Amino acid sequence: MRTNKSNMKGLTLVEMIIGMAVASILLTMGVPAIQTMVQNNRMITQTNKFVSNLMLARSEAVKRQAEVVVCPSADGLSCSPNWASENRIVFTDDDADGVLELADGETLLRSEAAKSGQQSWGVDAGTAIVFTRNGMVKAGSASEIKLTDQGKHKCIGIEISGRSSVTSCAG
Repeated sequence: MRTNKSNMKGLTLVEMIIGMAVASILLTMGVPAIQTMVQNNRMITQTNKFVSNLMLARSEAVKRQAEVVVCPSADGLSCSPNWASENRIVFTDDDADGVLELADGETLLRSEAAKSGQQSWGVDAGTAIVFTRNGMVKAGSASEIKLTDQGKHKCIGIEISGRSSVTSCAG
């Protein structure tokens, strides 16, 4: 008995097994690459957010002719020394005392929640980054911030001129 191939529908068992083998090989190779891409994108996003805070602070310091501070904050209203787990705030500091005083007319420019998860922040010195009226960084401010995520590191360097740069750095 002859069968007409145009009437046949479906896959044979051998075709299905070959298809599943090819799919499993592709998934085995693709999933680690996707995990790495997600980790890299997460790190880039957090780095860009931080650099954005620095750029905002620098431009506002020049525009307002007042000191502007970027610092970690536990309560969203005052600076604290823990960059690793705290939120970050950007505020004008008209009286240059390093404290946000809304009653005295100082302005909270940005408040940002810290990223939870496997990322951590480290700082080489200083508990705040202070931009002066001319856009330069005040002496004693932090000069390098390091973001670590699952063994990968990004360093945000802040020059005395106020310029920031992002580089890959060692652990």
